[in-house]
Amino acid sequence: MAQKPKINTLVTMYVNTEFPGLSQGNIENHVWMGDSNGDIENNNAGKVKDYSTGVLPNGNVTWVPAVINIRTAPKDYVLITDVVMSNDNESKIKISKEPDKNLPTHVNGKISNNVTNDETFQYSIEFTVYRDGKDPLSLSIDPTIRINQ
Repeated sequence: MAQKPKINTLVTMYVNTEFPGLSQGNIENHVWMGDSNGDIENNNAGKVKDYSTGVLPNGNVTWVPAVINIRTAPKDYVLITDVVMSNDNESKIKISKEPDKNLPTHVNGKISNNVTNDETFQYSIEFTVYRDGKDPLSLSIDPTIRINQ
């Protein structure tokens, strides 16, 4: 039986900034996803393609970027610039557009109580990769959120 999601879900987007040729066209070779619910929605080893996070109604979700190769590239960093819900789903999953003053790298969202079990929401994570603290590269990925009561 699958594990039930937690009321507060942390989604981490890991970016490998050292692979040559990082671009929108080959993003699946550079970005992996993980969540605090143990990736219960899928078993794809965190690959971006078809990545889905299970959440609870009335729960919270926080997206956090991370550089997977930080030990060998300590000046590299990633910023999530926006999380955008698709198909007019902003009323069911509200995304805070203001960074938290204590955690400015995090993006927070609140799941409505007006959602149904197994309902799926497509969204985009827009982010910028900085190599050696400069040379910004803007990218996006399109995972999903599934309500899992």
